[in-house]
Amino acid sequence: MALSLTSPHTKGKKVEEAQTLLAHNAYGRFLTAPADGDYGPLTAAATRRAKYWLGYANGSIDGNFGSTIHDILANKRKLPKRYALRRAVRKRAAAAAAAKKTVGEKMLAKAKGEIGTKEHPAGSNVVKYSIWYKMNGPWCAMFCSWLADQVGAGSKLHEAYVPTIVADARAGRGSLYVVHEPRPGDLVCYNWDGGVADHIGIYEKSTGPGAFTAIEGNTGIGNDSNGGEVMRRDRHTSTVEAFVRIK
Repeated sequence: MALSLTSPHTKGKKVEEAQTLLAHNAYGRFLTAPADGDYGPLTAAATRRAKYWLGYANGSIDGNFGSTIHDILANKRKLPKRYALRRAVRKRAAAAAAAKKTVGEKMLAKAKGEIGTKEHPAGSNVVKYSIWYKMNGPWCAMFCSWLADQVGAGSKLHEAYVPTIVADARAGRGSLYVVHEPRPGDLVCYNWDGGVADHIGIYEKSTGPGAFTAIEGNTGIGNDSNGGEVMRRDRHTSTVEAFVRIK
Protein backbone atom coordinates (compact mmCIF):
# COMPACT_ATOMS: atom_id res chain seq x y z
CA MET A 1 0.00 0.00 0.00
CA ALA A 2 1.32 3.47 -0.91
CA LEU A 3 2.23 5.90 1.83
CA SER A 4 0.72 9.36 1.43
CA LEU A 5 0.09 12.56 3.31
CA THR A 6 -3.02 11.99 5.41
CA SER A 7 -4.70 13.54 8.44
CA PRO A 8 -3.72 12.26 10.92
CA HIS A 9 -0.29 11.41 9.51
CA THR A 10 0.64 7.81 8.79
CA LYS A 11 3.35 6.67 11.20
CA GLY A 12 5.46 3.59 11.74
CA LYS A 13 8.36 1.48 10.54
CA LYS A 14 7.31 1.55 6.86
CA VAL A 15 7.39 5.34 6.94
CA GLU A 16 10.81 5.31 8.57
CA GLU A 17 12.07 2.92 5.88
CA ALA A 18 10.73 5.20 3.15
CA GLN A 19 12.38 8.23 4.76
CA THR A 20 15.70 6.41 5.02
CA LEU A 21 15.56 5.51 1.32
CA LEU A 22 14.71 9.10 0.39
CA ALA A 23 17.74 10.28 2.34
CA HIS A 24 20.21 7.57 1.30
CA ASN A 25 20.14 6.12 -2.22
CA ALA A 26 22.13 6.11 -5.46
CA TYR A 27 20.23 8.97 -7.10
CA GLY A 28 20.35 11.89 -4.68
CA ARG A 29 19.50 13.07 -1.19
CA PHE A 30 15.84 13.99 -1.40
CA LEU A 31 15.11 14.20 2.35
CA THR A 32 17.39 16.02 4.77
CA ALA A 33 15.18 15.82 7.87
CA PRO A 34 15.63 12.92 10.31
CA ALA A 35 13.77 9.66 9.67
CA ASP A 36 11.17 10.01 12.40
CA GLY A 37 8.52 7.58 11.12
CA ASP A 38 5.99 10.38 10.54
CA TYR A 39 4.77 10.83 6.94
CA GLY A 40 4.29 14.60 7.07
CA PRO A 41 4.60 17.43 4.52
CA LEU A 42 8.41 17.25 4.40
CA THR A 43 8.36 13.57 3.50
CA ALA A 44 5.64 14.06 0.89
CA ALA A 45 7.65 16.92 -0.65
CA ALA A 46 10.78 14.74 -0.65
CA THR A 47 8.84 12.02 -2.49
CA ARG A 48 7.73 14.51 -5.15
CA ARG A 49 11.33 15.72 -5.45
CA ALA A 50 12.58 12.15 -5.80
CA LYS A 51 10.05 11.31 -8.51
CA TYR A 52 11.03 14.38 -10.50
CA TRP A 53 14.74 13.56 -10.40
CA LEU A 54 14.14 9.87 -11.02
CA GLY A 55 12.47 10.82 -14.30
CA TYR A 56 8.80 10.19 -13.55
CA ALA A 57 6.44 11.71 -16.11
CA ASN A 58 5.07 15.10 -15.02
CA GLY A 59 1.57 13.70 -14.49
CA SER A 60 2.91 11.02 -12.14
CA ILE A 61 4.86 13.28 -9.78
CA ASP A 62 3.01 13.29 -6.47
CA GLY A 63 3.67 12.71 -2.78
CA ASN A 64 2.64 9.05 -2.74
CA PHE A 65 5.43 6.63 -1.86
CA GLY A 66 4.58 3.27 -3.43
CA SER A 67 6.32 0.04 -4.39
CA THR A 68 7.89 1.35 -7.61
CA ILE A 69 9.79 4.24 -6.05
CA HIS A 70 10.64 2.04 -3.07
CA ASP A 71 12.23 -0.61 -5.29
CA ILE A 72 14.10 1.91 -7.45
CA LEU A 73 15.61 3.69 -4.46
CA ALA A 74 16.43 0.36 -2.81
CA ASN A 75 18.18 -0.85 -6.00
CA LYS A 76 15.69 -3.69 -6.34
CA ARG A 77 14.45 -2.38 -9.68
CA LYS A 78 16.40 -0.81 -12.53
CA LEU A 79 15.39 2.69 -13.53
CA PRO A 80 13.21 2.28 -16.65
CA LYS A 81 14.82 3.59 -19.83
CA ARG A 82 12.19 6.29 -20.36
CA TYR A 83 12.72 7.46 -16.77
CA ALA A 84 16.49 7.55 -17.29
CA LEU A 85 16.08 9.68 -20.43
CA ARG A 86 13.85 12.21 -18.63
CA ARG A 87 16.26 12.25 -15.68
CA ALA A 88 19.18 13.04 -17.99
CA VAL A 89 17.27 15.87 -19.69
CA ARG A 90 16.25 17.39 -16.35
CA LYS A 91 19.79 17.18 -14.99
CA ARG A 92 21.21 18.93 -18.08
CA ALA A 93 18.58 21.66 -17.85
CA ALA A 94 19.25 22.14 -14.13
CA ALA A 95 23.01 22.37 -14.73
CA ALA A 96 22.53 24.98 -17.44
CA ALA A 97 20.21 27.02 -15.23
CA ALA A 98 22.54 26.74 -12.23
CA ALA A 99 25.45 28.07 -14.27
CA LYS A 100 23.51 31.32 -14.80
CA LYS A 101 22.53 31.83 -11.15
CA THR A 102 24.13 34.28 -8.76
CA VAL A 103 25.91 33.03 -5.64
CA GLY A 104 22.87 34.03 -3.57
CA GLU A 105 20.42 32.21 -5.82
CA LYS A 106 22.54 29.06 -5.61
CA MET A 107 22.66 29.37 -1.81
CA LEU A 108 18.89 29.84 -1.65
CA ALA A 109 18.28 26.75 -3.77
CA LYS A 110 20.57 24.74 -1.49
CA ALA A 111 18.91 26.17 1.64
CA LYS A 112 15.46 25.00 0.54
CA GLY A 113 16.70 21.42 0.61
CA GLU A 114 17.94 21.83 4.19
CA ILE A 115 14.57 22.84 5.67
CA GLY A 116 13.70 20.55 8.56
CA THR A 117 17.30 19.80 9.59
CA LYS A 118 17.62 19.92 13.38
CA GLU A 119 20.44 19.87 15.87
CA HIS A 120 20.80 16.68 17.90
CA PRO A 121 20.36 16.50 20.79
CA ALA A 122 18.04 19.48 21.06
CA GLY A 123 19.64 22.51 22.66
CA SER A 124 23.18 21.27 22.00
CA ASN A 125 24.08 23.37 18.91
CA VAL A 126 25.42 20.10 17.48
CA VAL A 127 24.35 20.00 13.83
CA LYS A 128 26.15 19.28 10.58
CA TYR A 129 26.82 23.00 9.98
CA SER A 130 28.55 23.56 13.32
CA ILE A 131 30.43 20.27 12.90
CA TRP A 132 31.58 21.47 9.46
CA TYR A 133 32.65 24.85 10.92
CA LYS A 134 34.44 23.04 13.76
CA MET A 135 32.88 25.22 16.43
CA ASN A 136 30.06 24.55 18.87
CA GLY A 137 27.76 27.53 19.35
CA PRO A 138 24.82 29.38 17.81
CA TRP A 139 24.99 28.34 14.17
CA CYS A 140 22.78 30.62 12.04
CA ALA A 141 25.82 32.26 10.41
CA MET A 142 27.61 28.92 10.18
CA PHE A 143 24.61 27.68 8.21
CA CYS A 144 24.98 30.55 5.72
CA SER A 145 28.73 29.98 5.50
CA TRP A 146 28.10 26.28 4.87
CA LEU A 147 25.70 27.16 2.05
CA ALA A 148 28.32 29.41 0.47
CA ASP A 149 30.88 26.62 0.70
CA GLN A 150 28.48 24.11 -0.84
CA VAL A 151 27.98 26.28 -3.93
CA GLY A 152 31.69 26.95 -4.38
CA ALA A 153 31.76 30.39 -2.74
CA GLY A 154 33.37 29.51 0.58
CA SER A 155 36.04 32.16 0.09
CA LYS A 156 33.32 34.84 -0.11
CA LEU A 157 31.60 33.99 3.19
CA HIS A 158 33.14 32.09 6.10
CA GLU A 159 31.94 33.65 9.34
CA ALA A 160 30.14 32.58 12.51
CA TYR A 161 29.41 36.04 14.00
CA VAL A 162 26.62 38.08 12.42
CA PRO A 163 27.89 41.55 13.50
CA THR A 164 31.14 40.87 11.62
CA ILE A 165 29.18 40.13 8.45
CA VAL A 166 27.26 43.40 8.85
CA ALA A 167 30.45 45.38 9.53
CA ASP A 168 32.24 43.88 6.52
CA ALA A 169 29.28 44.59 4.24
CA ARG A 170 28.98 48.20 5.41
CA ALA A 171 32.69 48.71 4.83
CA GLY A 172 32.56 46.96 1.46
CA ARG A 173 35.17 44.47 2.59
CA GLY A 174 35.73 41.24 0.74
CA SER A 175 32.76 40.13 -1.34
CA LEU A 176 29.99 41.63 0.81
CA TYR A 177 28.04 44.85 0.43
CA VAL A 178 24.79 46.29 1.78
CA VAL A 179 21.73 46.60 -0.49
CA HIS A 180 18.41 48.32 0.13
CA GLU A 181 16.25 46.37 -2.33
CA PRO A 182 16.75 42.69 -1.52
CA ARG A 183 16.49 39.94 -4.07
CA PRO A 184 16.25 36.17 -3.61
CA GLY A 185 19.46 34.80 -2.12
CA ASP A 186 20.60 37.93 -0.30
CA LEU A 187 21.60 37.59 3.35
CA VAL A 188 19.17 39.04 5.90
CA CYS A 189 20.78 40.25 9.13
CA TYR A 190 18.24 40.80 11.93
CA ASN A 191 18.35 43.00 15.01
CA TRP A 192 15.69 42.10 17.58
CA ASP A 193 16.54 44.47 20.44
CA GLY A 194 18.43 47.49 19.10
CA GLY A 195 21.90 46.18 20.01
CA VAL A 196 24.17 44.39 17.57
CA ALA A 197 22.77 42.11 14.85
CA ASP A 198 21.40 38.93 16.42
CA HIS A 199 20.56 36.54 13.59
CA ILE A 200 20.92 35.85 9.87
CA GLY A 201 19.05 34.03 7.12
CA ILE A 202 18.61 33.86 3.35
CA TYR A 203 16.00 36.17 1.79
CA GLU A 204 13.48 34.17 -0.24
CA LYS A 205 10.68 36.44 -1.51
CA SER A 206 8.39 39.36 -0.71
CA THR A 207 4.96 38.46 0.64
CA GLY A 208 3.53 41.98 0.95
CA PRO A 209 4.46 45.53 1.99
CA GLY A 210 7.47 45.12 4.27
CA ALA A 211 6.84 41.37 4.62
CA PHE A 212 8.98 38.54 3.29
CA THR A 213 9.97 34.95 3.84
CA ALA A 214 13.49 33.78 4.62
CA ILE A 215 15.18 30.45 5.19
CA GLU A 216 17.17 30.46 8.39
CA GLY A 217 19.33 28.13 10.40
CA ASN A 218 19.09 27.74 14.18
CA THR A 219 15.63 29.21 14.49
CA GLY A 220 12.32 28.03 15.91
CA ILE A 221 8.87 29.18 16.88
CA GLY A 222 9.36 30.97 20.17
CA ASN A 223 13.14 31.17 19.80
CA ASP A 224 14.07 33.18 16.73
CA SER A 225 17.84 33.12 17.17
CA ASN A 226 18.62 29.78 18.81
CA GLY A 227 15.73 27.46 18.00
CA GLY A 228 17.77 24.54 16.69
CA GLU A 229 16.21 24.01 13.26
CA VAL A 230 16.40 25.12 9.63
CA MET A 231 13.04 26.72 8.86
CA ARG A 232 11.21 29.02 6.47
CA ARG A 233 10.15 32.05 8.53
CA ASP A 234 7.76 34.93 7.91
CA ARG A 235 9.58 38.19 8.65
CA HIS A 236 9.19 41.97 8.39
CA THR A 237 11.69 44.62 7.34
CA SER A 238 11.23 46.37 10.70
CA THR A 239 13.45 43.68 12.26
CA VAL A 240 16.21 43.90 9.64
CA GLU A 241 19.60 45.43 10.46
CA ALA A 242 20.90 45.02 6.90
CA PHE A 243 20.35 43.17 3.66
CA VAL A 244 23.72 41.93 2.41
CA ARG A 245 24.62 40.74 -1.09
CA ILE A 246 27.51 38.50 -2.00
CA LYS A 247 29.39 39.56 -5.14
